[in-house]
Amino acid sequence: MTFYPATSDPVREVTIELEETYTEIARLGAPEQLDNHPAAAVLLVHCSKASGGLAEATQVLLWKLVAADGAESAGELAVPWGADIDAKLIGASLIGSAITASFDSNRPKRYRRIGVSAADRSRIAWVNDSDDDSNLIDPGLVLANSLGQAVMSVPGRILGIDVETGRQIWAKKVPKGSGSVVAESRGHAVVKPYTPGQYGYGTGFALISKDDGAIVTRYQSNSIVIDGAKEWALISYPVIEPGSANEAMPNSAAPALEVVDLKTGRPVFVLSKAAAKGLRGNVLAIGAFDGHALVTVKDGVRPVLAESGQPDPEAPTFPPGTFRLSNVVVASRARWALLGSTNGYGRFETWGGQPDFSGIVRGDSLTASDIPELEAYS
Repeated sequence: MTFYPATSDPVREVTIELEETYTEIARLGAPEQLDNHPAAAVLLVHCSKASGGLAEATQVLLWKLVAADGAESAGELAVPWGADIDAKLIGASLIGSAITASFDSNRPKRYRRIGVSAADRSRIAWVNDSDDDSNLIDPGLVLANSLGQAVMSVPGRILGIDVETGRQIWAKKVPKGSGSVVAESRGHAVVKPYTPGQYGYGTGFALISKDDGAIVTRYQSNSIVIDGAKEWALISYPVIEPGSANEAMPNSAAPALEVVDLKTGRPVFVLSKAAAKGLRGNVLAIGAFDGHALVTVKDGVRPVLAESGQPDPEAPTFPPGTFRLSNVVVASRARWALLGSTNGYGRFETWGGQPDFSGIVRGDSLTASDIPELEAYS
């Protein structure tokens, strides 16, 4: 992972080097999700470890924490499987300096989330298992809400738990079906649900509250991104009929694009379908930070100001037909931003379904000037 401190310090690579007795299974990184904590990010490496002699190999989790000032700390802990279980690390998070990790195994089929207390990172503090992948929130994810709780999903429910102990604090019933989280703010998450229904398997995107599990959006959306600095949500609604029954369907009452202040629930900017007519298609929100947004229209990707839809004077102007950009803010909070690249359709979806992350910017109070400039690539 490339680490971009928002200071005069040089950019540097953060990694974990393995000794000869370790075999890597998977490696993931994640930023601190809460403000006012010393850690900036965590890097996890899931390994099998030789025990020597006739003893069986064990599975371990190596971790490295990077503080906002660049200081690093590292350690190791055993994970609760034997060598014959094909578990693999599929998720990582850092919540108030407490580490969580998620694993997937097929013998037996299980999704396991573990928590590592900030007070003692040499042992596992709690375990949460699910043997079914029909979770509204991807079973590999552990989120943080604005109350500092860990949020995860089991079939038919969203849970809020104490990240240090694993104690359940609240639960919210949700429709049956699987889903995945594509964006977050301090108190909200953008979910792509997959539920059987009138229009097919997919039903667009939904905005939910991570503090209580309630669904916020009224209509099916085809794109939602969150500006973590402003705590705004940019919500795109279908203008034209979709090419697949699995995509969000147009609703005559919905605008083409709406920017909502998540702190108040009030609109910041609304682009009606009539006003978007000249764009000849959908207006898809792709990324946003500190009031600067990126939208994809029929002829390419356009940087705009989120509060007005006007061209962004601080961003390059790209010629029509430009869809591939790097240094796009994929996810953010007030103090960090993940950078990624859009594909040939001006979106983050890949054939594997995961965004292409390329780096992290971290600082005490980030602004748009701390983010590397958008660049087109071929």
